[in-house]
Amino acid sequence: MVLSQRERYIAIGLGALVVLVVVWLYGLAPLLDWSDKIKQDEQAQIGQKAKDETLFLENRKLQKVWAEMQKGGLMDNPSDAQTQLHQAVTDWAIQSGVQVSNQTNESAAPVDAKAAPGFVQAGIKVSCFGTTSGIAKLLYQIEVAKIPARVHQITISSKKEGMDDLQLDMTLTTLCVVPVPKAAPNPVQATPTALNNN
Repeated sequence: MVLSQRERYIAIGLGALVVLVVVWLYGLAPLLDWSDKIKQDEQAQIGQKAKDETLFLENRKLQKVWAEMQKGGLMDNPSDAQTQLHQAVTDWAIQSGVQVSNQTNESAAPVDAKAAPGFVQAGIKVSCFGTTSGIAKLLYQIEVAKIPARVHQITISSKKEGMDDLQLDMTLTTLCVVPVPKAAPNPVQATPTALNNN
């Protein structure tokens, strides 16, 4: 069968169209999808790199804070931490011109495991008296303390009306690190030895 010139052009056009569709479906479309995926992965990696850099900077800052806390006297025993806090309160009171009348220990309690795992809060109750400026200096000393110290409850009352003679009752806590117990090593099991038949 002989095709006319018009039929040849139509056949050539259809063949070229089929070739273009096949090239698009199996060649160009996958390449474009692959290129888009590479761009998305690149953007995701850039974002992850920025997050990692931020995390490393935060880690460096927190390492410095942690080192300062350990230098400042972060203890690993609640009773030692309470003793340290008693001594610190005594020193702050002397520097502030306040007289401490009573200091008593409170039972240690673990800090919320989600907020600060591995820490225990050791507290003391303090009663003292002094002038308004002395009490203010004492509270300032607690605020800028090198050891971790926090005021939980505070009551300030006047001992005598019309006189600058105040009584301060407060509950202070400090943190201490509880060492995580090391897991006991697995016992080594002896391997049975073959008996020699003599």
